[in-house]
Amino acid sequence: MKKLRLALIMGYVILLMSIWITIRATQASEDSSAFRWAKLTLPPPPATSILPSLTPSLTYTPLPSLTPRPTNTYAPTSTPRPTSTYSPAMATSIANGCIRPFDSFAYDGPNVERTNLLPLPPGQIKAQIPPHHFEGYYEHYSFFNPALTRPIKEQQELWLIGDIWGEGLKYKKQIIIYRLESKEWEFISGDIDNTGLEVANLFITSKGAVWGRATWGYNYEYQRDTFPVLSKFNEMTRRFEVVEGVLELPVVREIVNGDSITILSDQTRILLDTRDNFWIFTEYNGIYRYDLADQTTQKQAAFEDFGVGRMIFASDGSMIFWGYNDQITQEAEYGRIAQGSLFQFSPKTGVITHIDLPDDEWPYGFGLLLDRSGRLWLGSAGYREPDGRWHLIARPENYFNAIDEGSYSYVWDPPTIIYESSDGRLWYRKYLDTSGWAEGTAWYDPETGEGCMFTNYPSYVVEDSEQQMWMVADGELYKYALNSNR
Repeated sequence: MKKLRLALIMGYVILLMSIWITIRATQASEDSSAFRWAKLTLPPPPATSILPSLTPSLTYTPLPSLTPRPTNTYAPTSTPRPTSTYSPAMATSIANGCIRPFDSFAYDGPNVERTNLLPLPPGQIKAQIPPHHFEGYYEHYSFFNPALTRPIKEQQELWLIGDIWGEGLKYKKQIIIYRLESKEWEFISGDIDNTGLEVANLFITSKGAVWGRATWGYNYEYQRDTFPVLSKFNEMTRRFEVVEGVLELPVVREIVNGDSITILSDQTRILLDTRDNFWIFTEYNGIYRYDLADQTTQKQAAFEDFGVGRMIFASDGSMIFWGYNDQITQEAEYGRIAQGSLFQFSPKTGVITHIDLPDDEWPYGFGLLLDRSGRLWLGSAGYREPDGRWHLIARPENYFNAIDEGSYSYVWDPPTIIYESSDGRLWYRKYLDTSGWAEGTAWYDPETGEGCMFTNYPSYVVEDSEQQMWMVADGELYKYALNSNR
């Protein structure tokens, strides 16, 4: 009997233990499920973030990281970009073929509402630059621009020039020719024969010959004591070559960190006149003329106290150019056009004189252009009438406020005037190495006062004989027909 009671008690104990184990196992299972679910349902991120905000805003506050890069630097930018969003005003503007009105493009700072907009209609893609193997360099066409057009052998040629890049940020010039009728492409080396120099700018003479300004490019091991400032394209060999009688400037060699580095004094500005004479302005040196007829170079004027900026021909054959030195820079008020910085050279007299600038407060004006009406344009700021009266397009209050409040940075820099098309419009380019955030290409109509930024890709433009404007954006060739019937 005792054995029976003991067996019943043991069985009861085992039953209770079994029930307890089952309950704990169930609880443990529920606890484990709850933990796994919590991991799958993480709470939303906080409203504030340690990362820079990329939310578009109607006002722009410069960031400490926005430091200028040299023009010829090919490196990913770390500057935060605004997200691609529309506002109602932007949507209306884009529907009209514009991203921003001209006055906003010129002096209102970065476009914070949209990035990476290719040329809007009536611009249209004409061709894509084809792949091409460059030994030791990358195939990258974002740095190419149209330089000139020329009729040859019953065809229209469009010449593009730009940089190709290799390891260690080395770069060199490359030229690409596009034939409009046959749609053929030709790749021309930017190297000048076997000199170690390369072509930087292109010119076309009255007879259709193509010439190029010489530069050292990435070649700091240049061995000669002088270098030629000009070269000519050989139609037979399809290469640029040095020709007889061209001006040669001395080479300046500097020692940096114990290493010998060759730096050429190639700070030249060159104009080609209607008589096929090259006018060569050299930094802190003087003005030279190269005569194609007799292949000689002669010095026309001397100056040792200032450098030379952009230049143009005036209607009387004289040359107008920006000049700069320490005194001009020190006396200038930041962000304003500086008195004493605009000069005029007369080939007839050999005399260089100052051009009086407006007494009023004017913003920077990058570039110079003399339009068909004889008006002298100082970038996007304004112009001088043939009778000497100055006209400011509009006072850019946001621009001056940014300067005076200390919030100005290089992304507020105004555009450079680059071209006048046959319909009287002026064309502007703004390149700041911001991948489209603070730059672009635009036109302005002086007769109506209206203008349009139609892409945030910066490009030079040229016009062909059929009133078609050409530009490059994102490695593609765009055509903009001035005649709306095209």
